[in-house]
Amino acid sequence: MPSVYRTDNFAGRVNYAATVISRKGGHTRHFDTCFEMDDATEVAVAVYRRSLKNPKLAANIWSYIARETVMRDVEELKDVKTRDLPARAAQSRARAKAASEKILEEHRRKQASA
Repeated sequence: MPSVYRTDNFAGRVNYAATVISRKGGHTRHFDTCFEMDDATEVAVAVYRRSLKNPKLAANIWSYIARETVMRDVEELKDVKTRDLPARAAQSRARAKAASEKILEEHRRKQASA
């Protein structure tokens, strides 16, 4: 299984997060990474949707992720099919990367002109 540290491993991060939550695992660096790849919204929504069919996950989910935030995201993505979440996550990661590159380029321009 590819690492949760790979940005393109959306399914792996969803699976790992759901497993940890279902088993009442620890709030580890590894777990946190599942929500730190610029697609946390999609990961959390995917985990939430799984919880609707998984009683263990449903019983523990709000001890791990913020209900208010996730429910807002669930509402925002209500028209996105679960099978389309990976593509939506890729778009979120691409937007974040572009924004980061823009900031870096602006910083380089300022440094060059200083």
